[in-house]
Amino acid sequence: METIDICKIEDNDILLRYHYLTGFLMVFQHAKITDILFNFDQILLDNGETEDIYHLLAYTGIGMVFARENDVEKAEFYFNKVLEKIYRYPIKKVEDTWRVLNIVYQCGEFYASIHELEASNVLLNYAIKICSDNHVTYYLARAAAQLAQNAIEEKKDKNDILELIYDARAYAKINRNEIKLKELKQLEIAVKKGL
Repeated sequence: METIDICKIEDNDILLRYHYLTGFLMVFQHAKITDILFNFDQILLDNGETEDIYHLLAYTGIGMVFARENDVEKAEFYFNKVLEKIYRYPIKKVEDTWRVLNIVYQCGEFYASIHELEASNVLLNYAIKICSDNHVTYYLARAAAQLAQNAIEEKKDKNDILELIYDARAYAKINRNEIKLKELKQLEIAVKKGL
């Protein structure tokens, strides 16, 4: 990404895509908060439609940054902006599927982290529905595993929790996600022991 000269990009859609991808990469690489926010601001200051997918991705990315910094109030402000709009966003292209899934999953994970499990569960189940409707598997294991974690926190029946774990494990096997499989095995052992 660093070798791309953004001054030479004339297509606004490509420029917005560059900023959102760079922003998320910076979040996952734990870059400085000011650099990440500046990157997402490039999207938010764009004069295009304010409810387009890039704006929703920017709000999500900013929410993730504030969540990383343990500033729940600010993180929730940005995730709430997304929550109001993501259910109405039409999935027209394959790219939309992946972008919406990213947003929905990140929101679901955030709301779980602040113990708003009802909102988290709705979002994660929506992510699973999108995966099912569009025949994609990447987010299935992650969403199902978070649903299992939520069920544990909600003190649901042990068999219901184990079913969620087994679903997540099946999805993780499809994706060959060895890390998630190990996490789920440990979770299963803990649940069977009664936590």
